[in-house]
Amino acid sequence: MASNWDSLTSVDGKEELVSHLQRMADFLKQHEVLWRAHLVSFFQERLWEKMDKEWSKSLEHVAVQELLKLPLGITHDGWPSSLREFASIARSLSLFRKPKSSNHMVSKPPPINRVLAQGMNSKKLHEVEILGAVVAHFAEKVKATDVIDVGAGQGYLAQVLSFQYELPVIAIDCCSHHMDVTKKRAAQIQKHYKARVQKDQWGQSAFPGPRTLTYHFGAVETPTLLPLLNSILLSESAAASNKPRNISVLDDGNPLQDKSTCLDATNCFGSSQPPGKHGDIRSVVVAGLHACGDLSANMLRNFLDCDEVNAVVCVGCCYNLLSEGHNCGFPLSEGVKNAGLLLDRSGRDLACQSAERWSSMRPEAAAQNFQVHTFRAAFQLVLQRYYPKVAAANPCVGRLGKARRRKQTCKGLPSTTSGSKLPEISLQVEHLQLDIESATTDQSNPDKSVESFGQRDTTEKVIGCITEIDLISQSRQSYLEKDYIKESLLGFQEYAKTALKRLRLPEVPEKELVSIWEEIEPYMALVGVFWSLRAVLAPVLESYILLDRLLFLKEQALKANNEDRETIISQLVPLFDPLVSPRNMAIVAMRCA
Repeated sequence: MASNWDSLTSVDGKEELVSHLQRMADFLKQHEVLWRAHLVSFFQERLWEKMDKEWSKSLEHVAVQELLKLPLGITHDGWPSSLREFASIARSLSLFRKPKSSNHMVSKPPPINRVLAQGMNSKKLHEVEILGAVVAHFAEKVKATDVIDVGAGQGYLAQVLSFQYELPVIAIDCCSHHMDVTKKRAAQIQKHYKARVQKDQWGQSAFPGPRTLTYHFGAVETPTLLPLLNSILLSESAAASNKPRNISVLDDGNPLQDKSTCLDATNCFGSSQPPGKHGDIRSVVVAGLHACGDLSANMLRNFLDCDEVNAVVCVGCCYNLLSEGHNCGFPLSEGVKNAGLLLDRSGRDLACQSAERWSSMRPEAAAQNFQVHTFRAAFQLVLQRYYPKVAAANPCVGRLGKARRRKQTCKGLPSTTSGSKLPEISLQVEHLQLDIESATTDQSNPDKSVESFGQRDTTEKVIGCITEIDLISQSRQSYLEKDYIKESLLGFQEYAKTALKRLRLPEVPEKELVSIWEEIEPYMALVGVFWSLRAVLAPVLESYILLDRLLFLKEQALKANNEDRETIISQLVPLFDPLVSPRNMAIVAMRCA
């Protein structure tokens, strides 16, 4: 299946894409019990009873690192064939997320200089460096007069496009604080570039300097870009004559101008230079780095509805915040609507997870992760029995016990370090292993086998040592298990007390917490199993959402062709290293004559 992704995500793959999406829908319907459930309800709804018994039995005692590899489709021959087939099909249905080394925009983007990189962490630098190159590529293709960075945040992408690639950029974000940060940061960068201009003694005909226009609009959804672009034209004309104006955009997309209540939308550098190389024809590229929830879907709609927008480059995120239903963020395409599968909040939550990051997680961190899931599911039982109205609301209690888990990480898991008896036991085992080595080797001739002398006595001594090692190992395992259970119980009690306090609920008697813990103890090991089986479906769910967007563009392209309008080409491209940036798939589309 992986070899077919080029045709699935390229220009002419609509029919195969529809067929593939239907297979995805059928597969997801078959395993709804996994992805529609939530780990919070594991004990409350006795979810272990809904798992395949053969699967749970096979996975219950496997090492944590093996569970972490399962979402990548890595299985073992000894596991049930149905389980191996489940993981294999899920992997084949999911998008291939590793960037292609042949794509130089992705593999070797121009580096961002240290001035522009200030304030970016390594993840953001990786993303902006690559996406900046991709957006600049499409801006050149469509001869862009403007690039609009939607959901610009603190303006990192907008500033790289403006300063490094010398593109006329408008940064849009619904948070006024982000816009203030963008302006202040841009002003600092501008000082560096002004100094460089003076040093290089550029003439008046040279590029007048990077600029960024920042806008704030009140609606959470992206307004229609056409009236916004008209507003920007007015603002730029004012900027060219050194008369800044203020603009706001109402929820219906209609601009208000010259109102005292409007937010600042002037040239943030205060430049009196003409704002770009604009002619009579405008050509716009719309870009978004991790455009949240419905914002990604609205960007695609605006691309189709606004003739001035000739290209869109969008990396989405926060699928959990998508709206579902008619004229919502999901589904967009007729093909997925006809498949009859809505995902609901639980499925969209799961689509946000990353199989690549799980596989790289340290076993200790993964074990702590499973433990926290166990605590939260056990706490849901507490709420159900003592505060049922609160339990019905499925409240968020936050990331409790973070400091305690950090402390455990520093010293190792309780099951590997607790107890003064452990060094003594390990020393006994080492001495017995030396006894075996001594008994099975002729000390005068180390290469000589035990069979050449005293075989019976030596064999009895070896058997005695092995038996003693087994007894010590069993004692050690029993001790560790009891110690770990004790540590886990204490951890749960601490978690429950903190969660109740956070929810402003009265404490539950400690003996009741102990009783609930003892009740769920036989099934605790299955929490990690259930988590891992659900995780297998995460890449399928994300791919289902992303391919719905791609199919939507391809359906609209066919309509445009039938109406003798310009051709629209579209594709899904993995841009970032999925270990660095899990939401790494960009949907790119461009109008062609």
